[in-house]
Amino acid sequence: MITLLFTIDSKITTLMNDHFDLKKLKENEDLINFQIYKNWWTVLVESNKDEKSFRQAFLYAYSEYNPDFIIFVWTASKVGSEVRLWDVILPNVFFEYNKEIENIELDKATGDNYLKNPIFLEQYNLQNDYNFENFGLSIGWISVTSQDLIEKTLENYEKIRIAYEADTIDNYSYIFVDEAKRLNLLEKTYVILGVSSSHEEVSIEHISHIVSFLLDNISWEISWKIEDDEINDNF
Repeated sequence: MITLLFTIDSKITTLMNDHFDLKKLKENEDLINFQIYKNWWTVLVESNKDEKSFRQAFLYAYSEYNPDFIIFVWTASKVGSEVRLWDVILPNVFFEYNKEIENIELDKATGDNYLKNPIFLEQYNLQNDYNFENFGLSIGWISVTSQDLIEKTLENYEKIRIAYEADTIDNYSYIFVDEAKRLNLLEKTYVILGVSSSHEEVSIEHISHIVSFLLDNISWEISWKIEDDEINDNF
């Protein structure tokens, strides 16, 4: 089965390439805004950061390789109080940030007005924020995407938490699942977000190790059931 990894971070690319021994494919005119790395059944796409390139890379890679699993790997910022720095989150609910919340007084009643167009991933057997405490992996959280995340203030983060009951916020995951939905691929699509700290290099390395662990130790035929024997072997 072919697994397609998707990222926009060269540091994640480097670590994934090292782990899976991926080799960069020769450049051609179709690969202007993204690069592809491959080894046997694993393909990694590193896209440019603009949304158009991001969606084009998704469509090209899916059409070219017809993968069985499509996984977006990226970093996110902590919003919810239960999220810990360096946790790795597999969210199953995605919202696109609505700038209107910046200009109103929010409480639970008014916040519900902005819960529009959610996208759900429904393929996890493990839900309800099940947490693998030993290695910082959590499944079943809420992610919000904003393209201008770096301009948000702490006050806006609080509004995001109220309006969406969000756990993390990042720049691209909603775009990724939206493209998967458009192509009717949600059942084979996953998002893995590493909660970043001020130590970016450590955060990137941590998320890469967790991704490597997941891909090495998950039985895909049982919808991401982690095999106990393999966990014990690795930790």
